[in-house]
Amino acid sequence: MKSILGKDYHKYDLVMATEYGFPIGEAAIRKRFKKLIKEHNLPEVVFHSLRHTSVTYKLKLNGGDIKAVQGDSGHAQVNMVTDVYSHILDEDRKRNAELF
Repeated sequence: MKSILGKDYHKYDLVMATEYGFPIGEAAIRKRFKKLIKEHNLPEVVFHSLRHTSVTYKLKLNGGDIKAVQGDSGHAQVNMVTDVYSHILDEDRKRNAELF
């Protein structure tokens, strides 16, 4: 669509955009997400849970580098990551103690 629309395409560098480049509204994202879940017989989850899953796996994969995850996930404050995901870090600390 970018090449067809030329200067009429609005480039905002979005991950998900309308065919004209504008941001997609939350309702449209939820609707498409629910359709995807239904079509593939997946467990019903809310779209935001993908963010939690992403942060959790990143903390696990990088050994708990909170600052890297905070910057990557777009959380404004590091304490948001530590407050919400501290149980992940605690599990890793316990495992480290057992291994030691």
